[in-house]
Amino acid sequence: MLRSLVVILALWMGSSQTGHEEMVTLLGPTGNDLLRQCGDIGRFDNRIGTVASPTEIITTAKNVGMCSGFIAGVLDTTEGYASIKAIHKPYCLPPQVKFEQLVKVVMKNLQDNPANLHEPGEILVKAAMANAFPCK
Repeated sequence: MLRSLVVILALWMGSSQTGHEEMVTLLGPTGNDLLRQCGDIGRFDNRIGTVASPTEIITTAKNVGMCSGFIAGVLDTTEGYASIKAIHKPYCLPPQVKFEQLVKVVMKNLQDNPANLHEPGEILVKAAMANAFPCK
């Protein structure tokens, strides 16, 4: 049993080195990654009745989930640290702001600042929030 598991794991690891699979950033995306992933939001909005490949649907769903999940994670983590450790938050979100609006704010900031796209996504998400929602 253990020998079979080792063989399967070795085959799987070898297959991931072929270059045919998309690479995933494990320590968080850069601005370039976020721009690409978030760019898939709404991709199928005006395509009702058209044909899409399963790969396109899966890739789009993954990208939208990665984008939304990353932004939510950065915001939630910042809120959590601010409440537990009493650190200064670089932004102050309005009470009734919707998550979709926050994603649009991040996208706009990424598109308007291409010189910063190489930077870590976490920094860029916080900068976008600080620019759009400064504390008064």
